[in-house]
Amino acid sequence: MSETMQWPAGDVAWQGVIEAIPTHSVPFAVHVFLMHEREQLRRACGDPNASAWSSTYDNVDGADIGAIMLFNLEDLELALAAHESAHVALNHAALVEKTRVGARRWLNEHPEWIAEMIGNLTVLVWAALYEHGVDHGGE
Repeated sequence: MSETMQWPAGDVAWQGVIEAIPTHSVPFAVHVFLMHEREQLRRACGDPNASAWSSTYDNVDGADIGAIMLFNLEDLELALAAHESAHVALNHAALVEKTRVGARRWLNEHPEWIAEMIGNLTVLVWAALYEHGVDHGGE
């Protein structure tokens, strides 16, 4: 997966590894790349329509990285971060589900609208919480 992805270093505005935190149900690290422009991201992942992109490894690598996410400065939104996080979580769940073949297949091949709904719902809930937290002094 990531070994086939290549892009010029100048396309990357920032990159970093979000470490695994098992106590927060994050079992592996995620390598995140932030590209300057939408077209740079699209070239990097090979998807001409992508605004963000993610993939989960079948096995974590030597650095405990189990997924990769790409974003770009033109489309940087909480909804996209939640959307790609949903893909990573559902794909990871498919890898660890051992008892039900149908569930494993659904998790791996989940419909795109599930990730869209998670991303959009996250933004709506966060906006409401933030509005009421700010308006009421966090009470």
